[in-house]
Amino acid sequence: YYTSTSTCCNGVILAGNACCGSQAYYTSTSTCCLGVIKPGNACCGSQAYYTSTSTCCNGVILAGNACCGSQAYYTSTSTCCLGVIKPGNA
Repeated sequence: YYTSTSTCCNGVILAGNACCGSQAYYTSTSTCCLGVIKPGNACCGSQAYYTSTSTCCNGVILAGNACCGSQAYYTSTSTCCLGVIKPGNA
């Protein structure tokens, strides 16, 4: 088989480039969270999300790309100082 379009999961050739148990999937659109294929590129427990728009803070998916305690924020506009999100980059 061609590795550009297929992969071998548990001895079976399937369309995809990664395995999630016995199922194949494409990592460009999906991820494997606790044995289940879901849309996204990262896992937060059993839930999937896209890191381009969200992050996982203490097991919760939130909008942002970094965590400050249990809160999320975007590092392009804010910073975390002593557990408090503040505007700015330093």
